[in-house]
Amino acid sequence: MQKRLTFLLFACLVHFSLFSQESLGIQLDNYSGINATGINPAGYAMTPFGWDINLFGGSSFFENNYAYIKPARLSDLLKSPDDLSIYFGPDVTDENLIPKGQYAIDFYKNNNPRFANLSNDIMGPSFYLRLNPNHSLGIITRARIAGSGGGISNNLSYYVYDPQPFFEDFKVDAFRFGMMAWSEVGLNYAYRTETTRGTLAIGLTAKYLQGYEAAYWTNEDAFQLTKLPGDSLSGTALDFNYGYTNSNISSDNHSLQVNGRGMGLDLGLVYAQTDGEENYKWKIGVSVLDIGKISFNQNAQAHHVQTDQLNIVGTEIYQSLDAAEEFEEKIRVFSEQMLGDPGASLKDTRFDMWLPTALSIQFDLALAKKLYLGSALVSQIPIGKEGVRRKGLLSVSPRYESRWFSASMPISLYNWSSLRTGLAVRLAFLTIGTDNLGSLVSRKDLSGYDFYFAIKVNPFGFGKTAGENGGKALRRSGKGKQMPCYKF
Repeated sequence: MQKRLTFLLFACLVHFSLFSQESLGIQLDNYSGINATGINPAGYAMTPFGWDINLFGGSSFFENNYAYIKPARLSDLLKSPDDLSIYFGPDVTDENLIPKGQYAIDFYKNNNPRFANLSNDIMGPSFYLRLNPNHSLGIITRARIAGSGGGISNNLSYYVYDPQPFFEDFKVDAFRFGMMAWSEVGLNYAYRTETTRGTLAIGLTAKYLQGYEAAYWTNEDAFQLTKLPGDSLSGTALDFNYGYTNSNISSDNHSLQVNGRGMGLDLGLVYAQTDGEENYKWKIGVSVLDIGKISFNQNAQAHHVQTDQLNIVGTEIYQSLDAAEEFEEKIRVFSEQMLGDPGASLKDTRFDMWLPTALSIQFDLALAKKLYLGSALVSQIPIGKEGVRRKGLLSVSPRYESRWFSASMPISLYNWSSLRTGLAVRLAFLTIGTDNLGSLVSRKDLSGYDFYFAIKVNPFGFGKTAGENGGKALRRSGKGKQMPCYKF
């Protein structure tokens, strides 16, 4: 059973994730402009530009600690995904027997709870304009796909579950899974003012959200399962909530369809300590991202299964999915197995999905001229039962930075367990980078990947901003006091 499900999971990811969790190389750069709003809506307020336009950008991130492909890098899997030859790792007695150019899928053996996170983000035409030295307005357009699963019991890991004796109970912890595709149109406002020894900026982005597809599965309480012969299970009382949109399940003509709408909000502030000099000594930012939810009320189903005792259930029917149309048939079979009626689990034709809300703290220290040490902390804020959750991230990133070129090497601890090294380079108006360099350049145990880029334009110099000369505009506040003009 697990062999078939794992092959299905990785096949979906290779096809689905063609297009970073935080894109640190773009968002921490002092010249990042409107792209800085991805980690702090006030992030661009201290850049030297009077305006900045993102033409097109994208990022893609996936990480899990359940399974991995070896020995592989991301480009190997994207060359010809339909022609991949992948061996089943537990059946490979000697890795040297794997032919060159072919791969094996295997499973982690540690005792950690299992998780998986996916984040794909396309940033469309977006910009900000500095109206005067204190006020800036921006428009942001994005399309996002995000998925998360967490708290999955290690008892369901392959090397624990497969040899599990029959008729012996084992514990399954509470878990949650969510996936959603949506678009955003955001109105950004940032206010900047001087303080006694520095500069303070406050920003917000109000977002109108359109939801296209979504799915969730949650179990709030732990329960016991018993493995039986014949691919069957039994167990104690369970309480499942699950739901999905079906606009592209039964249709032969797959297309984007708006199945829900909602609102979102990002809030943030940035303070730079100048100590009377033009270039800041250090800078700190605090933000709360993705506050909000989408209500799916078109082509939506919400299900609830609660039983006092799990009777014998055959699992063979769930081990493969040959066509999308089979999905709803399996949902009806599951309802009949659990509740004795194929339609009994359906409770509503709408459900809400919460955004991946997070707290972020950024800190940047000026080491020398054009040399900086940046850091970022991202921690999820669990809001609502159903939705997508972010995993925690702590990063430190040394950076060389000038007007036309920058390079940074973020070192990050993802989910407090996975240490990764990245690399990002900006050349004029093009930025490319990754927070997981190993997934792109070295063939190893591939459990995830990360990649991002941005193409943008902004002034060649720091000339005019909203009708004033750039230097004067940045040096003068609305009250006529001196405001530092930062030299990056």
